[in-house]
Amino acid sequence: MFTSLRPVEIDAVLLHEIAHHHPRHILFAWLRLAACAVWWWNPLAWAVGARLRHTHEEVCDDLVVSRGGVPAEIY
Repeated sequence: MFTSLRPVEIDAVLLHEIAHHHPRHILFAWLRLAACAVWWWNPLAWAVGARLRHTHEEVCDDLVVSRGGVPAEIY
């Protein structure tokens, strides 16, 4: 993967992954996983969990762009 990406794209990937390590992000990810484990039989729990995970990814994307790590046009 890294051989096919430009340096600015590699920076974007790394900054996104670093954004996942914000303390609140980790806490909410664990809470989401715990809720899915407790209510594993409930499709609503999995639907909400999937939506929360998607939102978590969007928040990390926004952090990368808002902190000036990578221009929005490239990201």
